[in-house]
Amino acid sequence: MDRDESKVVAKIENKRSFRHYIILGVLVTGLSFALLMLPKFWPILLAITCVTAFTIGEMLSIPFINTIVVKRSQPENRGQYA
Repeated sequence: MDRDESKVVAKIENKRSFRHYIILGVLVTGLSFALLMLPKFWPILLAITCVTAFTIGEMLSIPFINTIVVKRSQPENRGQYA
């Protein structure tokens, strides 16, 4: 995890449930793919917007998905799946 991403996650992780951030991140990521279906009037602007939305969606969802996976594992086998 990048340092900047961990700062963002640390700031927001205790404000709402993990489920909220996972759902929000998946929706933003889905929106980024939906934006690719728009007419290509300004392809560079559209590409930058899609990449930004995809990045934000991943930063919101992936760390919290990993946290849930780690919390569900047993202490004696934690990390063996990675």
